[in-house]
Amino acid sequence: MTAPVPSFALDKLPCANVYGACSQPGTMSCSACRLVSYCSASCQKTHWKVHKRACKDPMRSKDWLPVWIRVNRSPRFTTQAQAEQEKECRLTGDIPLGYSLWGSSPAVDVINLDLNEKDATMDFKLAFPACGDFRNVLKTVNSLPSDYSGDLTILINDNILTISARHVILLILLGTTADESLAADLALHFWYSAFVPVEYKEKYSEAARLFLDSLDENEDISPPVFLGPSSNMRYPITHEDCESYIRHCGVTRIPASQARGEYFRIMHLSLRRDYFSKIYYNMRPSHRRAQFFPVLFVWLLVPKRYGGMVKSERAATATRNDKRLLCCDDDDKKDTMQHECIG
Repeated sequence: MTAPVPSFALDKLPCANVYGACSQPGTMSCSACRLVSYCSASCQKTHWKVHKRACKDPMRSKDWLPVWIRVNRSPRFTTQAQAEQEKECRLTGDIPLGYSLWGSSPAVDVINLDLNEKDATMDFKLAFPACGDFRNVLKTVNSLPSDYSGDLTILINDNILTISARHVILLILLGTTADESLAADLALHFWYSAFVPVEYKEKYSEAARLFLDSLDENEDISPPVFLGPSSNMRYPITHEDCESYIRHCGVTRIPASQARGEYFRIMHLSLRRDYFSKIYYNMRPSHRRAQFFPVLFVWLLVPKRYGGMVKSERAATATRNDKRLLCCDDDDKKDTMQHECIG
């Protein structure tokens, strides 16, 4: 019998002095910036040397301006020469390019039952072609009323194996984990996190094995994989693809410090500064700093106990020794580190 998997979901906002070994919840926010919270004045004082950099950062000034305005030059995203320079960096590997694994717009309920059919017994068949990011699928299903009794058939399609594998594993995690809070946290880390608790590794491997064990080498489509008492999933995959799935679901372990350093590197590339500034320009001062300061984001997805080991992500063509985070963006959206689902 396997030991229960602990959930690392945050029930309470932790004290910002967490790296100082404080385990208390943060109940008092910094009055100057509202970026962090503390459990006591003592922890706030202890943490000030760290927090001062964010609290006093020039980005929090109401007079902050993007660098291209301050130095009176054209922004990189409007200059052809800069675009060519960036293209060269991508070719040389300074900016590793990954897949677009999630979208840049809010999820949409495509049924919107209350404003359309208004019939909780109606059957629906939905298609999400080239569904690189299936947030719309989750939003649609979760928006159905609790008394919905119709049949819902959903087709999710993508021609990139890496992305398709992520969909499969996420659906299995969400559909077979009894504890809803744990299921959501498992999926969240699997989908977005650069730092995955070692305790979650086995759950991801179990999800992969569950799917692989259901395959029949003589069939072109999998038998039903049950996702709870009233849902199932079938997937067209040839037996030759199994090895690719197994490789995809491997976990590369690297020290957390190395992963954190790479996170900061890709977030602070000088070539990408103008793209970030374009996003920051219309934000409130503290919001700018919260977006710029990756530690705030890292804490949301890094539990206090991650065992010192993390999951690193790489493109399908990268070697197993490539420990760099991948980058995928365009002129209209912010840089995002790209994470292949499990490996």
